[in-house]
Amino acid sequence: MEENSIIFIVNPSSRRKKRFNYKPSFFDAVQLSTRSLQTYEVTPYQFIPFHKKAIIPILSFNSDIHIMYEKHSLQIYKENNDLTEKEVFEILTHFAIKEGNRVSFLADFPNGKKRQAKSKPNGTLAESKKMK
Repeated sequence: MEENSIIFIVNPSSRRKKRFNYKPSFFDAVQLSTRSLQTYEVTPYQFIPFHKKAIIPILSFNSDIHIMYEKHSLQIYKENNDLTEKEVFEILTHFAIKEGNRVSFLADFPNGKKRQAKSKPNGTLAESKKMK
């Protein structure tokens, strides 16, 4: 396993088609940061090593997407097209990035209940006078 790599999860039974249908979770990040996965024969994790500067072409979602890594920065672009923010976010949620023993991943939290902030009572200034 490389020190620095982009990781995605595939179904171990479908090694020929490396489709990344799964999104990494906190459990995956802990497992990737604490264990050496080379000891396992069958692992769902696929590693794409990168060094200080790397351009990694990936065929994803029926489009040719390139991921460029340089100095702790990721750039994602699609051939002959601009990616929307939603497309970039969707792509990034399928990868984990390992640098040394640190693993980072982007999670998409479902829309949950939003608590309303407690409203503070409005203070009022009042003045009263006796009328004659």
